[in-house]
This record gives sequence, structure tokens and C-alpha cells, in this order.
Amino acid sequence: MWLLARNRNVGWWVAVVSNLIFGVVFFRVQLFAEVGIQAFYGVTGLQALWIWSRGGRDHQPRPVGKASLRLWSITVVLGLVAWLALRALLVDLEGAAPTWDALTTILSLAAHLFLMWRLVDSWMLWILVDIIYVPLYISRGLNLTAGLYVVFLALSIVGWLEFRRQLLAATSPVAEEPSSHSASSSTPASTANAP
Repeated sequence: MWLLARNRNVGWWVAVVSNLIFGVVFFRVQLFAEVGIQAFYGVTGLQALWIWSRGGRDHQPRPVGKASLRLWSITVVLGLVAWLALRALLVDLEGAAPTWDALTTILSLAAHLFLMWRLVDSWMLWILVDIIYVPLYISRGLNLTAGLYVVFLALSIVGWLEFRRQLLAATSPVAEEPSSHSASSSTPASTANAP
């Protein structure tokens, strides 16, 4: 996570390996939704590596951006529906803490997708979800994992600060090219990156 917070592509390779390890840990304590999200992270981590390195204009590295209001609206509506459906499934599976397990899974999914697209908003979601994860893991006897998520919380704050700095630098008037003041200027990075 440190590498991703510092906006380094190699962080996705490290993430894929850690997803495999956490998938096994969560399976052993019956946090089934967490197992599923770890599998999803592993597969999409490889896709994110491509997006970060070649997903920008003309196959250049994708710059940091900000989610649009439309993307946020869709995320909230789909997230609420997915949370309720996943909670119902976890209740049927007799999973531990189905409400919190489902909520953290859906929030993590949204944060991960936003991070894949290099959106600064992803870090605010990670901060929220890490705050919820810590007591959830303590309640399941995963004290070391809870401690790790305190570290992840700190790294999420670092990620938010770093992405925000890069976004502000990319959209400041000093960062613009001299020709950007003409009528043919391109869309600012802050809105051009939202999927």
C-alpha cells in the first residue's frame, strides 16, 4: 500500500501477492465476503497496472484525477443495492458480522475501482473503510490484522495527500502549457480522468 500511496506502479504487484495471503486468512475466520474481495483485488490489480502505466491519452501513464458527480451518484446507488444484497447473502451463509462484512466489502470495492482509475477520491473511501475494519478485525480475534489496518489507515492518509498534491499541481495555472490559455485548450485533469 505504501507504494500505491506514493503513486508507484510496482505497488500493484505487491498488492496481488498480499491479496492471496489475506484471502486464506479471511477464509479461516469465515469472513467470506472478504475472501471474495481479495480474489477480485488480485485479478483487477493486474488490470490496474495496465491502466496506471498505459491508460492515459495516447497510451501514456494515466494522471491522477477526480471522480465526477455522476460517478459518485452511480457509486452510491449501486453501492447501497450491493450492500443490502451482500448482507442478505452473508446472513444466509451464517457469516460472522454480515452487516459490517458486507459494508466494508462494498466500500473496499468502490475504493479499489477508484484507485484503479487513479482517482484522488479513492483515498477518502480507503480512510473510511480502514476506520471500520479495525474494530471488525478485533471482534474476530484478528488483532495483528487490525494493527496492520491502523497502518493502512495512515498510508491512506499519505495516499490522499500525495494524490491531492499531484492533482493540484496538474491543474494549477503554473502547470499548464502556454498554449492552454487558447480556445483549443484541453479539459483540466481534474475532470478528464473520471471514468
